[in-house]
Amino acid sequence: MRAILTPLDGSRLAEESLRAACATARRTGAVLHMVLVHHPVTPGADSAAMATAIDEIDRLAREGEEQYLQQLAERMRVQYGIHINSAILDGPVAETLATYVTMIGAGMVVMTTHGRGAVSRFWLGSVADHLLRHLDVPLLLLRHQEAPVQDSRMAFRRMLIALDGSERAEAVIEPALTLCPPPTAEIALLRVVAPEANGAVQGRGAAAVYLDEVADQLERRGCRVSTTVVVSDSPAAAILDQARPEATDCVAIATRGAVGVKRLMLGSVTDKVVRGSNVPVLALHPPLAEG
Repeated sequence: MRAILTPLDGSRLAEESLRAACATARRTGAVLHMVLVHHPVTPGADSAAMATAIDEIDRLAREGEEQYLQQLAERMRVQYGIHINSAILDGPVAETLATYVTMIGAGMVVMTTHGRGAVSRFWLGSVADHLLRHLDVPLLLLRHQEAPVQDSRMAFRRMLIALDGSERAEAVIEPALTLCPPPTAEIALLRVVAPEANGAVQGRGAAAVYLDEVADQLERRGCRVSTTVVVSDSPAAAILDQARPEATDCVAIATRGAVGVKRLMLGSVTDKVVRGSNVPVLALHPPLAEG
């Protein structure tokens, strides 16, 4: 991974993403990009004098933002020993961040699901939601009341990975292992199957076999793996039940899974998991294969 992006808005809430972002950058050797999207001060009157005053206020606001990022970046460099770039961006927040992620070739976005401020609040349903829908890189979403990383090495130890049997859903495994690396990784694989009247037993058995195959591949890489199959007509509720803070440090899920069956689509299962989870969520919107 070459680069990690962390969007900030000047709030302490948004800064809570930095521990996980810096730790991941240090472990992977990635450059951490700390960015803030500037919101220009808009004039409240048409007079030339007022426009001049507004321009000056906007200039001072931008200078304050630049100083804030530079000081924060220097503090993180000293604390974590990583390379950090900082930048003030201009434009609509979500679209500007998505464009910048592509421009720098970021391999992951780490952010809190909301920050604080009158303009650029990171509420799920706006910025984070837009990035999930339009980017094909993983997003690590942290809620502000969380301590996002538990151990002294600032890495997740226990990762719950929700799968549906498809290769697209499995795409979240690699970024999950970036956050929860072997040999200390404890991976819990979960598959939720529908309680169909005549096929629940057969579906559960097939799901168990599938998870065992994935587990075997992960164990060969040094992970400790457990598998669970849950029969439920509410996949999101089943995932959230397994993703309790006492059981896992983070849940990983893809926003689109198998075609033709119940899919892990943003706006349904993944959206509900992100909104309802009390632990960080690693969400990935993998691209569809051509054709």
